[in-house]
Amino acid sequence: QTPSQMGSLSWDLTNFPDPAAKIESLATEEGLGLTLIEESYVDQGLSNFGRMASQSYLVKSCDTCGPVLLPSAWWGTGGMVDWTNDAGAALWHDINRQPLLEMGVVAHWTDLGEPEMFAANSWYAGLPGLELHDQPANHNLYNLKWAESIALGYVRNGVTQRPAILSRSGTSGIQRYGAAMWSADIGSNFDSLAAHMNAQMQMSLSGVDYFGSDIGGFHRGNIGAAELDELYTVWFANSVLLDVPVRPHTENLCNCKETAPDSVGDLASNLANIRLRYSLSPYLYSLAHRAYLAGEPVVPPLLFYFQADANTRELGDHKLLGDALLLRTVTEAGVTAVPVYLPAGQWVDFYSGAWIDSSGTWLDDVPVVENDLFRLPLFLHAGAILPRMAVDEQTMNLAGLRRDGSTRDELLVQIVPASAATTFTLYQDDGRSIAYQSGAVRTTELSQQWLDDAVHVTIAAAAGTYEGAAAVRDTVIAVMLNGETVTDVLLDGQSLPMLATQAAFDAAASGWYRGETAVYAKSGVLPVDVAKAFVVRLAATTAPTAAPVATAEGEGETAVATPTGVGMPTPPVIDSATDSATRANATLRLTIIILILVLLSSVIFFVLRRRAAR
Repeated sequence: QTPSQMGSLSWDLTNFPDPAAKIESLATEEGLGLTLIEESYVDQGLSNFGRMASQSYLVKSCDTCGPVLLPSAWWGTGGMVDWTNDAGAALWHDINRQPLLEMGVVAHWTDLGEPEMFAANSWYAGLPGLELHDQPANHNLYNLKWAESIALGYVRNGVTQRPAILSRSGTSGIQRYGAAMWSADIGSNFDSLAAHMNAQMQMSLSGVDYFGSDIGGFHRGNIGAAELDELYTVWFANSVLLDVPVRPHTENLCNCKETAPDSVGDLASNLANIRLRYSLSPYLYSLAHRAYLAGEPVVPPLLFYFQADANTRELGDHKLLGDALLLRTVTEAGVTAVPVYLPAGQWVDFYSGAWIDSSGTWLDDVPVVENDLFRLPLFLHAGAILPRMAVDEQTMNLAGLRRDGSTRDELLVQIVPASAATTFTLYQDDGRSIAYQSGAVRTTELSQQWLDDAVHVTIAAAAGTYEGAAAVRDTVIAVMLNGETVTDVLLDGQSLPMLATQAAFDAAASGWYRGETAVYAKSGVLPVDVAKAFVVRLAATTAPTAAPVATAEGEGETAVATPTGVGMPTPPVIDSATDSATRANATLRLTIIILILVLLSSVIFFVLRRRAAR
């Protein structure tokens, strides 16, 4: 009987005659990397089985026994790699994975690692010195050791690429090996989405920031087309803000099910939401560095940063990106508006730019559908500083590659000014290698303070460098305002030219422009190692000038009116999600490329989470 290819980790050369060339072309022409799936099972008819079995590197039925044979209806009969056997795990990596890495593969998708199929009488090598060899003792260790074997294989073979792993299971400490996890073969229903979001909260509190899902659900069953479209749209909107990686996936043995966001759900909403994820990538990447350096969470529940507010302890559907962006998840069908709780302080609606003074109050009926776009509620805390990325229909990847082969690398900074001085450090590196561990990182401190009639924004001189780092760049700031009159904008003490329209601002080398909800200013292309001090002068006012929202008592907590208005308050160089929807038909096919890229570009985050045990 011809063996299956389970456990061969080789290419079907009929369908992939030159995999190395294809991998290279994807990287150079599309900015894409390749992630390959692997399982721990090995068909007994393969040479890999004989090699591993002869050295007792497969899971056995006893210390002196041969390998356990596991029958499977879909791949045949074979054994299971014993990842707790360090020598066997190393051999497997060097023989099977290392050649794939040398071809240019960038990440590893480790599936079925609970393990899904096992024999009750399994005997594992186990951890040295413990003499614990049975299945229960090694159950939680199995995928942890699998991930460890990949990370150690990189080191042993001198691979400078970051290890990036997507694992279906694991235990405490798996994040040190560059691993993300996902919520496995989840159902296509809103209850499953709610369960995933709750699990994401628990994972964050456990120190695992990178946790994703099969967007839209893996087991679709008999879900109808309209029901699937709604579920997928809502799920995708949640996932682009919280999942790492962003990854639609479904059971598709019939090869007849659509999974890409340009083919399922509300396409305009999907496009707007994936562009939002891209635009926030410099902020999220900096949070990843902070997680690596100090153990700070990337996507914590609201209670993490507002522990003194007892209300946050029961709000698992309220989450944060870092400590500056608050979002409210949606996990039910038929929802067009939701209540949102804002802890005490000043907040700005991310889309409308409306300012809210909260004393720990609820906003009633915050819309999630406006202008036919489904988006999660997002609020910026006063003092927030968000480095962002220019995104439009030409964007190819997180490095700013564009369809014409050019790149955009300007520094965009969105600021919610506050009277209390705040800072945020932008972290940049090559996005691929482990050189950041040796100091190949550029940091730029961004700061703001609103003092009386002026908002001060300072872009400090960049410190450090890395391979491919730009020596010069344009700097564009967007300072959120609440109707204040701007009288002048200075850069390093000199007045910038005032521009009357967004088109004039976009065309000018430098200058400033007063938009509907913010003032925008840009420096022009200047050296990155020179500080830049912007001052936005305002007509006489008190900083800041957000008006308190009228309140009314409601069920023991304060209910407040919902601010109105739409339109993403971003620098003019970033397409607004609303505007992009009007021309979505011309660009939706690009979304599938972008989404695949988010999965593959997200791997640059994975390793930045505590690589040593803490």
